[in-house]
Amino acid sequence: MDEQCPRERYLKYNYNGTGLISSARKEALLIGGSVHEGIDLLFQGGILEKALTVAEDHYLEGRPWGDWLLPEQKEILTGDGLHLVKALVYAFYTCCLPHYREQYETVGVEEEINWLVRKIGPIHLVCMSRPDAILRHRESGRLWHVSHKTAKRFDEITLSKLDVDVQRFAEGLAVWAKYGSPVEGTLYNYLIKGDRRRDDLTNLDRYTTGLIRPYVFRQGPGGVLTPEMIRFPYEWDELDIKSGKVTKNRPKKG
Repeated sequence: MDEQCPRERYLKYNYNGTGLISSARKEALLIGGSVHEGIDLLFQGGILEKALTVAEDHYLEGRPWGDWLLPEQKEILTGDGLHLVKALVYAFYTCCLPHYREQYETVGVEEEINWLVRKIGPIHLVCMSRPDAILRHRESGRLWHVSHKTAKRFDEITLSKLDVDVQRFAEGLAVWAKYGSPVEGTLYNYLIKGDRRRDDLTNLDRYTTGLIRPYVFRQGPGGVLTPEMIRFPYEWDELDIKSGKVTKNRPKKG
């Protein structure tokens, strides 16, 4: 956007010598940061209740909504954001954390690593990295780099970008520089927020994910409603480990 809109760039970075800094944070970044806070605490051995509280506090401190919204609209969107943050932290705790605790031990969480890339005369080129987490495999003893991502969706485009993920390369080299051995690989945790669509009742763009808005629709004849006639109107992309392809999936009826 900065390249496309010179005025926006000027207001952000040059106005009055410093640029305008909003007191609010963009909600997409705020949700990601809040989920990170909760997951970080879980990796450090914290309990679920504390992780949810930490994530909630981080979200509320960000104040993502500006003065262009009415108070009741802010309340609705803040509620959606809080519910989504907590749902994603809880989903990680339920679906991912048991595997990590069984297979790995935590070496570091959000650890700042400054490593010397090159020295040219009096000039020192230093790379500053902060991996989301560093784990050691219990059986092999090898180090693994962990990266958490919150995204709208996980598809073929997302998968292709991982091949050129500069953050993965830089943080992997940082771990190598500090601990003296290369990482075995990167463990990505993709936490899907889903899309936002206009809600006719509130006239707001709201998240449609089934994590916080469990809509269902009926399939079948009229008369008595049975569980077999109920379907959740959601779909997701899932990576097939054997084929390496991303396929779409939907919940079954019932």
